[in-house]
Amino acid sequence: MNKADTENVLKRVTKNSPLRWKKMGFTKIPNSIFSDDRLNKNGLLVYIVLCMHQFQGKRNCFPSLATLSKETRLCCHSVIEGIEQLEVIGYISKEKNPGRSNIYTVLRITQNLIKLDI
Repeated sequence: MNKADTENVLKRVTKNSPLRWKKMGFTKIPNSIFSDDRLNKNGLLVYIVLCMHQFQGKRNCFPSLATLSKETRLCCHSVIEGIEQLEVIGYISKEKNPGRSNIYTVLRITQNLIKLDI
């Protein structure tokens, strides 16, 4: 296999790869999440990273606690605190997946979730 063939195979394999998407993509975050006083920095960072892990518009993702910790730059305890905070407020739901990473669903943000002081 020559160099051109190898590059073509790599392009096909990585075309829709989450690895490529993380390096070259972008994450869409609702502005209202930044003004929600109920969230501390842990919840905010975890929310951003969970949104980043939603690949191709899917609403759920399953990053490990170690991955969340690495990408938020928070300790595991702080990540767990952030996840619990997001669940209580109603920004995410968590489904336990025994022996595997939990499945997180980022819920739609509606006006009744956010207390706006306008």
